[in-house]
Amino acid sequence: RRRGMRGKFVSLFALFLAVLLFIYVLQCGYVTIIDDVEMSEQPQFSYHQCIQEDNLLRRSCLFYNLCYDRNTSTFVYHQQQPPMRRYISGKHESFIPLLKLSTEDDHNDFMLAHIRKHAIPNDVIWLEAESAVLHAPVYPDNFGHRIDSVFSAYNLRMRFKHEIDDFQVIIPFGRDCRTQLNEANSNSETICTKYETLFEVISSFPILSISTDPPFAYNNVDAPLVCMKKLIAGEGSLGMNRDDAGHFNHFIRSLINHYSVTLPPTIKHHSIGIVNKGEGRRQVTNFPELQAYLESTFVVEVTIINNIHMMSIPEQIDLMRRFSVVISPCGGISFSTLFMAPGTSAVYIGYWSPTKNKPEQMEQYIWTSQADVSDFYYPVYRNESFVRNPPAASTEFQKFRNYADVQVNFPRMRQIVQHAMYSTERRLGW
Repeated sequence: RRRGMRGKFVSLFALFLAVLLFIYVLQCGYVTIIDDVEMSEQPQFSYHQCIQEDNLLRRSCLFYNLCYDRNTSTFVYHQQQPPMRRYISGKHESFIPLLKLSTEDDHNDFMLAHIRKHAIPNDVIWLEAESAVLHAPVYPDNFGHRIDSVFSAYNLRMRFKHEIDDFQVIIPFGRDCRTQLNEANSNSETICTKYETLFEVISSFPILSISTDPPFAYNNVDAPLVCMKKLIAGEGSLGMNRDDAGHFNHFIRSLINHYSVTLPPTIKHHSIGIVNKGEGRRQVTNFPELQAYLESTFVVEVTIINNIHMMSIPEQIDLMRRFSVVISPCGGISFSTLFMAPGTSAVYIGYWSPTKNKPEQMEQYIWTSQADVSDFYYPVYRNESFVRNPPAASTEFQKFRNYADVQVNFPRMRQIVQHAMYSTERRLGW
């Protein structure tokens, strides 16, 4: 009986050791599902780091070793299984690899990457650029949106500046500039060339469209996956934090320096410019009368600036650097004021908001974020707004924000321009 008891004890002890060994293996090992793919000696998986990870709509993520499947036109996240002890302890948290396709905040277009629970296969193509930013153009035919769009990609990269140096811009499938404009616009080629040229300011690599450019466009090769060592995707628009404002100032100065423009001499006296949209929405109906009024009031030269949206960026820089004060309607056309000389001033004409029952400004968050040009605002009231030909489905807010012309009140504009002139004099030391 003693031998029997001893034998049972040995068996139980051996079983106990086996259980301990099994638990140790579980704790030290990772479960990886190998779906019959050939792996390298040192398997590679996808991983990530995110800003605001808990907010799917606003987060920005740097993905490592993310791939694009050319057969299925989807992104692929090769997920390494966590240690089993995390499952046992209940601490395992699933990451949702949701990629924002545009870096701008007003374009909520997302794609969910497919999760594959095995390492990256051997037969993949790696993108030549070390790093990339996923970016879909938004309203590329609007000059202001072109500036805002390129900056959002630049700003997103700057949020991960300790990880990213140079980078390549990747346009998601079906969202390149020419596809968006559908080539129905006779100027689409010119517009898209202007848009793409802007990226030369922030990247030394050419733009790659997943729709049309190799290695993403399918070209009958055996390897369906194109993998990127680092890919940034997410929200990159100008926010309200100090870092974003600093990035915006640096971006505009880099843009001006990129074009190597020979800047005109330092301004020594006042010269006022009035930006005239000429056509389209949100026009100021009494610009000629305003020009004559300001000339007689301040005894300075006042110039109507026509067709600035047709000018190249070097031409815009050369022109805007000649004014001490510029008056502009809100919207994309006002972005030319970013090229004014440091220390000068700009006056932005807003719009009437029927929902808030008060004047509003369209891009004030941008103008308050840049440091070189002082920003002043002309508030537009209901009796100065004249809605013109809005689409039938427009809301009351859209009618006044997007389709109302403005008739400027001269005495009120005179007071604001006077403050702008004083600001220029003070900052330039006149």
